[in-house]
Amino acid sequence: MLDKPTSDVTLTSRCLSPSEYASCKFFREAQPIKSVIHEQVGREYGKPILMIHGLSRPEKSECKFFKLISHESGNYLAACDVLKRYLNIYEVRLCSQLWADCPYRKQAER
Repeated sequence: MLDKPTSDVTLTSRCLSPSEYASCKFFREAQPIKSVIHEQVGREYGKPILMIHGLSRPEKSECKFFKLISHESGNYLAACDVLKRYLNIYEVRLCSQLWADCPYRKQAER
């Protein structure tokens, strides 16, 4: 935070000049992408919301794209490799019972 207002950010000669741009005290060098990605390792399908994705007991599906994952909370998560995301509770039931008619599975197998 600034102690008092300053013209550093809006000083035209500094902001529009390539040679002076990096001299701004708020300028930061670009960070490599790896520093952002390492935080997401282990969350292949993003962050699950247990109220939506959490299963109290393991479910089964004959679909080869169905994945059952044990969560650290003791719940289970179901994921679809075609959709590349966790399935919500309603979708898990459909995937378990109607997997042979799943349009996503059919599209992936083409």
